[in-house]
Amino acid sequence: MEYPLGESKLKRILLWFGILATVGAIAGCGGGGGPVRSVPVKVMIDWAARGRTVDAPSSALSVVITVKRANPAGGDFTFTINRDADPSEYTREYISTTGVAYGTWLLNVQCYAGMNGTGDLVGAVGQNYKFGPEAPEVNLTSVKSVASVEVVPGQTVGVGEFKDLAFTARSASGALVMVSPGSVRFSIMDGADKLSFLSQQAVGISVGTAMVQTTLDWHTSSAAAVSVTKSAAFTATLTPQLADWADSGNFEQTDSNYVRTSGQARYVLSTDADDLSLNVYCDIFDDIGNTYPGDSAIGVRVTTGGVTTEYNLICTLSGRNTLTTKLPAGTKTVEIVQGSQSAFDKVRGTWLVSATLIGGSFARPVPPTPVNKLIVYGDSIAAGANSTYPAMQGWLSLLRQTYPGDVQSEAWGVRSLNDDVQNGLPAFVEHLAQSAPAKIWLAIGTNDYLQNRWKSSEFGAAYADLLDSIHGSMPGCMLYCQTPTVEASEAPNSFGESLSAYRAAIAAAVASRPWAQLVDGTTILSTTDLVEGVHPSNDGHMKYAAFVSDYLARTSRGVRRGQTSPVQRSVKMRGPR
Repeated sequence: MEYPLGESKLKRILLWFGILATVGAIAGCGGGGGPVRSVPVKVMIDWAARGRTVDAPSSALSVVITVKRANPAGGDFTFTINRDADPSEYTREYISTTGVAYGTWLLNVQCYAGMNGTGDLVGAVGQNYKFGPEAPEVNLTSVKSVASVEVVPGQTVGVGEFKDLAFTARSASGALVMVSPGSVRFSIMDGADKLSFLSQQAVGISVGTAMVQTTLDWHTSSAAAVSVTKSAAFTATLTPQLADWADSGNFEQTDSNYVRTSGQARYVLSTDADDLSLNVYCDIFDDIGNTYPGDSAIGVRVTTGGVTTEYNLICTLSGRNTLTTKLPAGTKTVEIVQGSQSAFDKVRGTWLVSATLIGGSFARPVPPTPVNKLIVYGDSIAAGANSTYPAMQGWLSLLRQTYPGDVQSEAWGVRSLNDDVQNGLPAFVEHLAQSAPAKIWLAIGTNDYLQNRWKSSEFGAAYADLLDSIHGSMPGCMLYCQTPTVEASEAPNSFGESLSAYRAAIAAAVASRPWAQLVDGTTILSTTDLVEGVHPSNDGHMKYAAFVSDYLARTSRGVRRGQTSPVQRSVKMRGPR
């Protein structure tokens, strides 16, 4: 008979475990209870003649017996036995000096090439064994072949855990037989989505039950159930890099505290975790103080079983914040949405540093796959200002519910076209091109008027240059040129020009460029949709999102303004959670 690993007709070490008839009483730990009943372990080993095959049981110099959770004082019971210097075959009985608690326990036996359980593992076997006063004492007989094999029943593997499953190999007389590592082959009969094997180690995949059988020396066991359980200790901390963010432009790193992304960019995860803890850096307080607490919030959108729940987690400190929330049960998609942004001196916002998933069994990022990308270029209105929670209730975020593709923000508070011209128009256009947009919605110009950045004629000339630069760099990109929305007061600025002059400058630039579309921003909102005369309310942001969604749907299908849109809008505001 040929054995695996070249062990031809090698006499294998045989172990049989008996229980001494005399029960030794060992006191239990802790107060209040009586002594834990226990018994020493009697072991009879037929040591085979020493072999030179280093990975075979005949090379073993020590045996380590482990009885799981059977130590009367708590934990595992272990008993280490060293071979004598005699290289010839001999049989000897060994008795442990401490005892095993009464009960049925998983007993594992491992043979090692060195003394005291050191060196390579060269043999193993296991079984469930009942320890008590009535356990029979069994005489050992040397054997050379295996008559049967079975997977030890009742075993568990944690999700994400790598574990050697216990098996029992027996001779024709029923004695336990030690076998070489790698001799046994496990296979899954049912539940491959719950458990797998890697190099014959069981690996838990998801909670449930798998049916496993094993094969040894042409003997195949019946299938045994192996339970895959949830690991309560599971924790995963994920630190997203720029490439991990969906709906984000490419930015140079400007602060060592966080990775800069676009406002309302999304970090998407798949997980079955129970809790979410976010490490967030917030510096937008330096611009807005506590006037708009929602601007310091980061959004979390969770979808499981077709049901979506939204949370708004608010930073209360300038600098590092820890934000936590419970998650719905089961496997779910988690979207972490960056907050609003503003820029009096530099772009500030609420930035995710890392996400820790607690409980469950797995957490992995979902790589972004941009499709039909729309970039919105604008100011605080496009950034969601004055909605309760801009990360989730600004019009750009709401637009994602209906737009058939990705929506990327290129907007922050106080932004103007003048800023981007001063910083270098070619660099700005190159930045836009890196995101490879299919469409760009330009909603810029309000601050050029409101903050007296320049005259409408200068603004118009720069706007035309911007259109030409974008078209030259991305000739296939569709440009939607929206004029500023209404304001409660549109009185002349320091240049003596009203907001209508800046709208007219945009219209003039678009008129001579047939590849750009003019969008009349005054038709989007009325003054009753504004909070303080400039920025939309929650309802105003919903109205804005519905307008843009409808406009893009109609123009992409060749429907002209004034005709009925074939698209049914469904933009819903979700309140704070």
